[in-house]
Amino acid sequence: MGITAFKKTAAIFFVAVCLWAGNSLITGQAAEGEDTGHYVQVYYFHGKVRCHSCNMIEKLTLETVRAFFPEELEKGRLKLSVVNVSDGENEHFVQDYSLYSQSVILSEMKDGKQVSWKNLIRVWELLNDESQFKDYVRGEVSTFLEKTDE
Repeated sequence: MGITAFKKTAAIFFVAVCLWAGNSLITGQAAEGEDTGHYVQVYYFHGKVRCHSCNMIEKLTLETVRAFFPEELEKGRLKLSVVNVSDGENEHFVQDYSLYSQSVILSEMKDGKQVSWKNLIRVWELLNDESQFKDYVRGEVSTFLEKTDE
């Protein structure tokens, strides 16, 4: 293995470990009694096989939400989850949200029940323009958060 291949392999491993460590903090089910109140749930749904574009959508979504909504995340008005729909316990999301590809879904939750939801389908269209992608996700999340102020 040449030095360039080694550097690429090491970089990929490092990114994978960072994503795994970061995702372990945001993935999974809420503890019992924790899902009450009025908040917005941001999901990034993916399958077992993930391409570069899929990984980029996840990366940009996480960056956007964490950068623009730290207070909302801290206060619990906004929750962020990365979910593998290939896992048996998560397969229901495919029907719940009519998923046909990796997707970013916003879900308005009130007292443990979903009130409304939206699939941010433009993430695929805007994938190659980071600024527009982040503006789009930020705007959609802000609109959903306004509902929690009511």
